[in-house]
Amino acid sequence: MATQNLTEYGFYNYTRMEDSYREERGNIPFGQGFNVQGSIGYLFNRNFGLELGASYLLGSTSEIDFNYLASSTNPNSSEVNYELSAQMYRINPSLVLKAKFRTISPYAKMGLIAGIGEVNFRRESKSVFSHYRSNFQVFGGISWGLSASMGANYAINRDLDLYAELNIISMSYAPSKGLVTEYMINGENRLHSLTTEDKEVEFVEENTVDYNSPDSPDEPSSEVKHSLPFSSIGLNIGLSYKF
Repeated sequence: MATQNLTEYGFYNYTRMEDSYREERGNIPFGQGFNVQGSIGYLFNRNFGLELGASYLLGSTSEIDFNYLASSTNPNSSEVNYELSAQMYRINPSLVLKAKFRTISPYAKMGLIAGIGEVNFRRESKSVFSHYRSNFQVFGGISWGLSASMGANYAINRDLDLYAELNIISMSYAPSKGLVTEYMINGENRLHSLTTEDKEVEFVEENTVDYNSPDSPDEPSSEVKHSLPFSSIGLNIGLSYKF
């Protein structure tokens, strides 16, 4: 949910042909993937309680392709492939409203959610003359958002319930740091050839560039922060133990 078009970073599908080219937007849903979670809660009475949850999101991979087809002016074709994926650890304090009807207990949860994560931008370029592969990882900073769930518990026995819930998360993530973790050219590791400025980035709220005083190659470069979409809607199924 809440995908984003990262066209400003060149993440859109592109095909160049003989006399034309085609562009196609690519939706990047970083919040999409497999989520594992657990929580502990306390009911003050039959209808009201608090809960603290923790979860791990293993994001799915999004792909973007640039294809340069052979033409009369350039007989050699080439392609560039991007793979974008993310993972995030999150905690989620929530208010719980619950009702009880024999073996079925419907409930609703509303709360805050905070997470720390990382996003990987993998790039691979292939042509007749070269093969280039790199990975740029962004991380650092805390992501904040809101969450809401509606579901129901089914009593298996006195202590154990089966539950299913629809969960909605609204959040974005603005990383504070970036790092090149892989840099291969024609099968050779060239990561050591990059300067600190080439390998590391610090994302800031405001960035000023002075052409008369260039940055040192031994220090990380600076770029303005950007927000990435981590919103999602999903179905959670699991077991609840009462004690």
